Amino acid sequence: AQAAAAERHDLADSGRRRDQRPAPHEQAPGCERGQCRVDLGDRGVGVGVEGGADYFTKVWATESLVYGWPRFVQPWLNWTLAHNTGAAFSFLHDAGGWQRRFFVTVGVLVSIFLLIWLKRLPSGSRWLPLAIVLLLGGAWGNLYDRALQGYVVDFIHVHWAGWNFPAFNIADCGITVGAIMLVIDSLFLEARRESKS
Repeated sequence: AQAAAAERHDLADSGRRRDQRPAPHEQAPGCERGQCRVDLGDRGVGVGVEGGADYFTKVWATESLVYGWPRFVQPWLNWTLAHNTGAAFSFLHDAGGWQRRFFVTVGVLVSIFLLIWLKRLPSGSRWLPLAIVLLLGGAWGNLYDRALQGYVVDFIHVHWAGWNFPAFNIADCGITVGAIMLVIDSLFLEARRESKS
């Protein structure tokens, strides 16, 4: 009799535990339409890694290179220290000084927009958050330079057969790759996501 009573008690406890489980349609906090939003913590690590790589390579370039003098790396690549007062790849570098405040303001606004966009993405997405992280890391890296120094440190100098590409840095690489990923997403991946939903 005691064994039977204990068995009935265990069955009752098991039923109560099942009843306490959230229903399949119930959503966890921060979820909408069945899709939880991206946790900014792990994305912040990616932004920090890119920003850190950009910062320390710029410190290395500033301390190790002579301004304007190329250091040979490959037949198509030099390390050449340059100070860019314009945007990526020296755009508007000779505009006269107003571009510093303009680009700082634009950088802050774009960063806020990207953070909001990143926060609203579904947690299962991978490609689009990575693109935004690359853009954010690059934007913050150059924004830090521009706000504190009035110019961005560039040192990667690509050239070939007398053709010279404007010097750039790790942040510019992140911005470029992130922008390309956004274009690919817009052209090929967005329609696929919409068809699945």
